[in-house]
Amino acid sequence: MSVGPFEEHIRDAIHINRNRRKLYSELTNGESDGVSRWLIFSEICTIPSTKFPDLWGSYFIKRGVPIVKEEFMPMTGIGQFSSQYPFKPEPISEFIPQKGGAIAIRILRAYFKGGLESASLAIEQELKKIESPRAYHVMLRHVLESTLRVSTLAPLHEQKRRELGIRFSTLLLSKYLFFSHFSAFQFSTWLDRKAAPIQAKGVPILYQDVPAIPAQSDYYAQLIF
Repeated sequence: MSVGPFEEHIRDAIHINRNRRKLYSELTNGESDGVSRWLIFSEICTIPSTKFPDLWGSYFIKRGVPIVKEEFMPMTGIGQFSSQYPFKPEPISEFIPQKGGAIAIRILRAYFKGGLESASLAIEQELKKIESPRAYHVMLRHVLESTLRVSTLAPLHEQKRRELGIRFSTLLLSKYLFFSHFSAFQFSTWLDRKAAPIQAKGVPILYQDVPAIPAQSDYYAQLIF
């Protein structure tokens, strides 16, 4: 059985982070081991949940709508491993722990008030709050960016589906992907708290281990509907 784009993304992440765990451990004399293990464990736990959206998405992908496929960035985007940040990390005093549950609630309230468009605006506001300090809040930023990409792509997939004359709507799948992110907010802020003391010492754990996720898709930017 072929591996879908979501599962492939997660398996690539597991492979890379397993290889990097030892490198970080050597840099930190083992201090980073807990962060690495929890990151990898969370990715392993995600694999079963990739099966259903990958199968659902394959219906549309085969017919020309790249839903699920466009939602996930290739892990090649993280670049080569480095022992230090590309900038001087801010002092730990600038790290202000975030509350994942409260963030999720604010985004959900926006969604129920005005749909995916309102949710996108709420996510953008949350991202602005953690623009600085750059060295921290990596996992939260990653989850927010991923959720924003899903909500941004949703109407584009639906428009493409209509153009192609596909009978079934893509919106249900987009909303499934959107809501599936909310289980990750609490964990992401918790892991950010565990990683912060290590990051403050100049070790870019997490920072260089997840790809940046732009809200817009190059695929749709090149299309004229």
